[in-house]
Amino acid sequence: MKEDQIISTHEIIEAANEKPMIILIIGKPRSGKSWTGKDLSLALDLVHINIERYLNALEKKIAAYEPPTDLEEGQEPPKWLSDFEENIHNNLWNGEGPKNEEIIQIFKEQVLANDAQTKGFIIDFPYYRRNETWADTIRHNALGF
Repeated sequence: MKEDQIISTHEIIEAANEKPMIILIIGKPRSGKSWTGKDLSLALDLVHINIERYLNALEKKIAAYEPPTDLEEGQEPPKWLSDFEENIHNNLWNGEGPKNEEIIQIFKEQVLANDAQTKGFIIDFPYYRRNETWADTIRHNALGF
């Protein structure tokens, strides 16, 4: 191994103590946030977090659900969505989007995931339909900065 390829213990400790990168992308729907976030996350090896990804995964989970066939007459199928998922599903079914508190919870779960905490992350979310500033809401309530 060449001398310039040797990594010192100090360099390893220093790298381990670095805070992961956090990028916040805000914009109106169809303004290119997701494309930008996706490209940046690939280029910088960061986790890409957005609300649409969560909602699409929830839709796929609901579409793939097959109730048990061995239920007795009148027996309800077991609960397969969490209360949280069910609330979001009902809001979407009624033509509404997730509420601010639900969006914050979705982002918190994704931000606190191990991968996001070690690699860093990019959050993109649309700014629309809201009176308060999403950036302030998310930054203060979900991310703590």
